[in-house]
Amino acid sequence: MKRLIPLLAAGIVLVLSGTGCIVDSRYDLSKLNTEMTVFKGAEFPVPSVSLTLGDLLQLDGYQFIKVAQNGDYLVQFDLDPLDVQVEIPDSHGEVHIPLAYQPVPYSFGNVPDFISGKDQQFEADLSDMTVTLEVESAIPASFTATGTVQTLVKDAVKGTFHFDNVGVNPGKQTYYLKEQAKYSGEISVPGLGNMLIPFPDAVQLNNLDLYANAQEVSGIVGNTYGLSFRTHVETPICFSENHRMTMSVPLDAELDLEEIGLKRAILNVIYDNDIPLNFTLSAYALDAEGKKIDGVKAETSDPIWGGTSGGLVVELTTQGDLRFDQIVLELTISSDSRIAGMHINQNQVLRLRDMSLYLPDGIQIRLDTEN
Repeated sequence: MKRLIPLLAAGIVLVLSGTGCIVDSRYDLSKLNTEMTVFKGAEFPVPSVSLTLGDLLQLDGYQFIKVAQNGDYLVQFDLDPLDVQVEIPDSHGEVHIPLAYQPVPYSFGNVPDFISGKDQQFEADLSDMTVTLEVESAIPASFTATGTVQTLVKDAVKGTFHFDNVGVNPGKQTYYLKEQAKYSGEISVPGLGNMLIPFPDAVQLNNLDLYANAQEVSGIVGNTYGLSFRTHVETPICFSENHRMTMSVPLDAELDLEEIGLKRAILNVIYDNDIPLNFTLSAYALDAEGKKIDGVKAETSDPIWGGTSGGLVVELTTQGDLRFDQIVLELTISSDSRIAGMHINQNQVLRLRDMSLYLPDGIQIRLDTEN
């Protein structure tokens, strides 16, 4: 028995040396959870955003796009002035007064996408066209003028719009060419409302012919007189119906959330929409390099209807950690039949105010990282 005890002791020592020391899991610091949640229910302010129609449609900075006194946007330009000397020929019956000149086209250069009709789904209505023709005649007799206004695309004639039998008396007179004449002084020019649809590269006054009665000019045959034409083109830029476009608006949220993890973020927005367009909002997130982060889902509560005020929320969620450097709102703009033909006005604004980023579940941070 005495010899057995030393043997048992030796065996226990061998077993312990082979298995090592067993540590209670309650005191194993290597398994400590280093992630914790902070700022649960926190709310961070986001700067307000005001978007004018000029911002949305990018209509500013073009020589031929003007703003009327009431704020309406207009396409407005003058064709090259025409100043000529004409000699009255001798003829019987109707006298054709020759008018030799080289038409000079008005070139538009760059054209905003909104009115170009190219590569986008939201076109302007430019059909309410008025061409103002001022004629100053030193000829001491009455005559009629016939001519055309032409549109050019890549130096080729795209459209031709005729005006016929415009009666011209001595002195200065003004005529208004319209698709449909409604008032005194207006002259009907069929198809004129389509002159800028689709938008051409250039416009010119062309093929101008003058005719007089032989009796009217019998006493001035062989004489030369001055004649001038001034042509002004103007049309309001109007909304059309059933068109859509999408644009992105970065929000300067001043939040760097790349190093912390979110499960959910809610963007609260109060809006005032003076614009008669409807807006549907969504959002996405960008990393520090400005790249869109895949996997972030954004849902909005309600659309912003034209001419209304109210509030909405945009909820951002992800399957993993919602980490981002910047939030971008994506606005899908749509119109409907009720605003077709309504003038686009510079003073119409969409205001997104009292915005905040709400963190209902807080943020998760890791205590074992430098950040």
